[in-house]
This record gives sequence, structure tokens and C-alpha cells, in this order.
Amino acid sequence: MKSIYMRNLWIGLMKNKKRVIIAWLVIIALFCSLGVVKAYPEKLSSPESSEVEEYNAALQKYDDTIQEVQNNIELCQEQVDKQQKYCDESIYMQLDPSNIQKVTIQYMVRVNDMNSSNALNEISYITNALMNYVVGDGMASEIAGELGDTSGEYLRELISCQVSGNILKIYVIHSDMDQAKAIGEKIEAKVDAYKNTVENELGSFTLSVVEFSEATVADISVQDKQNANLNNLKNYQSSLTDHKTKLVSQQSVKKNYSTQYKPDGVTSTSPKKTIVEYGALGVIAGIVLPFVIYALWYTMSGRVKGKEELLAADVNVLATYSEKKGYEPSIARTALDLKLLAEKNEKEKLWVKCLGNSKNITKVTDELKEDILKQGLTMEILEDGKETIDQLQNIVENGNMILVAEAGTTNYTQVEEQLQFCERFNVSVWGCIVIE
Repeated sequence: MKSIYMRNLWIGLMKNKKRVIIAWLVIIALFCSLGVVKAYPEKLSSPESSEVEEYNAALQKYDDTIQEVQNNIELCQEQVDKQQKYCDESIYMQLDPSNIQKVTIQYMVRVNDMNSSNALNEISYITNALMNYVVGDGMASEIAGELGDTSGEYLRELISCQVSGNILKIYVIHSDMDQAKAIGEKIEAKVDAYKNTVENELGSFTLSVVEFSEATVADISVQDKQNANLNNLKNYQSSLTDHKTKLVSQQSVKKNYSTQYKPDGVTSTSPKKTIVEYGALGVIAGIVLPFVIYALWYTMSGRVKGKEELLAADVNVLATYSEKKGYEPSIARTALDLKLLAEKNEKEKLWVKCLGNSKNITKVTDELKEDILKQGLTMEILEDGKETIDQLQNIVENGNMILVAEAGTTNYTQVEEQLQFCERFNVSVWGCIVIE
């Protein structure tokens, strides 16, 4: 009669899910404890504990140094990349110091009363405001966006200003004169537009262009600045190489130390990783072990586990009973179903076979008998192992049988013997009430 189904195993586990969860947590805790013992052997009382602590402390110093060097490498690499990009893409770095194309725009600033004692101060405020606008990021970014062939950052270093009295000079340098002139014209237009903003803050003044000239010049200061930028790049590259060499050296020294001076009982992985690995094994074992243990118990046990096994053996389950859920369906409904079966088969008496002698079986049969009597039928209860010959003869003559089984108490042999008896003498098993 016994059949093994994965579904039945799963149902059985779910019925005991609290116990399964507790077992799962206990197994995880045990494995994590093993991981802690494995990860920190120096915490145990042993003669080698001091040696292990010194060894781990030395490794930690190597790790700290290696991490610091790696951080320095990342920083140096960023500096090298940034400086290399500047040297490759900057217009200023492509200038020929002996052949610079230069455009000069000269403005004259005049206030309403040039003879007043405050005229020089007013002119100073105005020229400073214009100069800050010209050499700032805002105007360079606007012109770069309009030209579309360079960035505002690279354009700004091509523009410079000089103030002398009421004269403002703006210089644009480039390797191409047409480009220098185009930038100069953009600057002139921007400055003219910005004049209104300055007037709103500092009062009215006149601003006139007195010179817009172009020339080819040589400038040693450009070469000095280019050389300084190239030297910075070399320094960054040299520093990066030094840090990479130091990293390889530190990694090699750590490897040699960990191999030559490693005490017994020290794991090769980090303590946290060891604990996580054992914890992961605990999670897996907590899932697998309860299932395997339950499956072995399920397979080896000779007792009925639940209604699913009786259904698998083609035994009709009339109802189930448990202390938590009670009857499903109710005992009154079960008695009504039996009355309908009795009327259909023209029977007035029901025979109930107890497959066990537990208190639960006695309780269920007594309550069933009470409701059967209310239905106008009679019912006789056959206790397990106490049937008389007359009772057996009456069962055969009457031709019906109702079984009452209890999960965990009733064994398969009891069920099989009763089913074989009914089959042998053509007694119809109307169903079974299962206590779970």
C-alpha cells in the first residue's frame, strides 16, 4: 500500500514547517560557529595563539600598505590621463613659440566727467569688470559653443587682458590667424553686449575700439609654459611607474612571508570569507538535511503519515480531524454523507473499524456514533484486535466498512490487512476518517 511521492514528502514537511525552520536555523548557527572556529583559530586557547596573532598582524600591515599603494596608483593614473589629454588636445600646447598668430583689440573707456576727481576710480571699476568678464569661463564657453571646434577650457587660456589707465587691451593667440581673428570678432561682439550689464551696475560710460590689429610674434613665455606642462606629465608618469613597482614588490614580499612564516592552523582565506562560506554551506545543509532526514524517516517508517497516502491507495477519505482545525468537513456533514450512502445501498447499520486504540480514535468514533444515531441509523464500533467471529460474520453479511486511522499511530500493515479482508469477502469500504 505504501507509495512514495515527492508531493507527499513536501506536504509532510509543510505540516512540520515550524520544526523544519528551527532545524534550519540551528544548522546554520552550527555551521557559522564552525566557520568562526576555522577563521579565528588564534582565539582558542593554544600555545600557538601568540604566533598566529603576530602572523595575522604582519599580513594586515602588508595589506594596508598594498591598499595605500593601489590608491596612489589610481590617483596618479587620473593625473597622467588628465595631463596627457591636455597636452594632446590643448590649442595652447600646439602653438609654435616662434610663430604665434596674435590679435590685439584695444578699447578706450570714458566716463561722463573725465575731469572729476573720481573719474580714475570709476574707470578702474569699469575696466576691472570688463577684464573679469573677458578672462572668465563664461565668455570663453559661449564663444567655444558658437565656434564648435574647441572647448571653453582650452579657449580661455588663449585670451589675456591688460589695463593701462582708461585703455583695455585684449589679446588672442592662436596657431592660425583666421581662427585668432574669428575669436577676436566674437570677443568684440560679446564685450559690446556686456557693456549694458556693466552700465546698470556702475553707471553710463562710453566704450570704443581704437585698435583691432593682427601680428605674428615670438613669445618665450609660451615655450616655458609648454615645457612646464610636459615636465608635469613626465613627473606624473614617473610617479605612476614608481608606485606600480612598489605594488609588485609589496605583493611579492607578502607572498614570501605568508609562505615561509605561516603557522599551523591558519586558513588561506580571510576570516570574513571563511565565515560566509560556512554560513552558505549551513543554508544549503539546512535545506537539504531536514528533507533527507524526513525522506528517510518517511521511507523507513511503517506508519501512516496522512490522508495523502490513503488517497494514493484509492481509499476514499470521508473527513479529517486535528486538534487545531477540528473536523474537515464537519462530523455532522460526514454523518449525513454516510446516511445517504446507507440509503443508496439499503443499509441500516454501519460498521466502523478502529485502526488503533488511541484516545483520539476513541473520541472520533464516539462523536461519529452520536451523529449517526441522530440520522436514524445504528453503528457498531470494532476495536482494533478485539473483533469476535460473530462481528466479522455480521460485517460480511452487511457488506460495508468505515475505517478510522490516525497518522503516526496507524501502521501500513493494519490498513493493508483490513483492505485485504474487505476485498476477500466483498465488503465495500465506504471510506476512512483520518486523524492528523
